[in-house]
Amino acid sequence: MHDPTKPQEQTFTTWRNPLDRDVNLDLYVGSHIVNGKTNHSPFHRYTVRAGETKQIPSEFDDAIAKLNENGVVVSGKAPFMQRVGVDTEVHPSLAVELPAVSAADDDKPDAAAQRAAIARRAAPSTKQ
Repeated sequence: MHDPTKPQEQTFTTWRNPLDRDVNLDLYVGSHIVNGKTNHSPFHRYTVRAGETKQIPSEFDDAIAKLNENGVVVSGKAPFMQRVGVDTEVHPSLAVELPAVSAADDDKPDAAAQRAAIARRAAPSTKQ
């Protein structure tokens, strides 16, 4: 049984960034205490350099790239990221070519929303 008074072992997943640009992952960690003060920024930024790998706590796996029961990536903040040692495929609905976004844009708070809007515009229309 889980004993909340004992330290827990943290596991990590190694992720590879297949893109030719750095990827910033802002992952929710909640408010927490830092140096005796409450840190009210509920996100932690993990940066994975272009073409490189990085170990990220496994608790964020589904937030980065969620798999269905068949091992197909069906959602996530970065569904294109590759889990090292795990064979997956990206669902066709997520395989969208995005226009280039400059690295400076990634530091803007609304960069993810802008990329999502670009992806929606790039997706084939279902209207007739």
